[in-house]
Amino acid sequence: YSQALENSIARYDFTAVMAMPYMERAADPAAFCHDLVNAVNDRPGAMKKVVFELQSVDWRDENRPVSSRELADAIRSLYGMGVQHVGYYPDALFSDHPDAGVMKPVLDGKPNAPETR
Repeated sequence: YSQALENSIARYDFTAVMAMPYMERAADPAAFCHDLVNAVNDRPGAMKKVVFELQSVDWRDENRPVSSRELADAIRSLYGMGVQHVGYYPDALFSDHPDAGVMKPVLDGKPNAPETR
């Protein structure tokens, strides 16, 4: 709802950041997400209030599904950079995309949030 991260985290309990490299036609999806994490980390207290929203479909490439492994690797990488909250969409339940068998272990493996001072 907000284009200014500072305003959004000041006013809301949680703010979703669209971490969608394919929508942005990013040359390097991993670097794109890394840059987003750094931008959030630059704002004190923001990491605990930001949800990194990933895409499971590349709408700019004929609705090509992003592989479940790639999505799981992206989530694992975000967790490794200190991200506490992730989400993805769409979740095509009836066509099993992303594959729940691939996604469940990575989501279950979410590290505990670091203690805040």
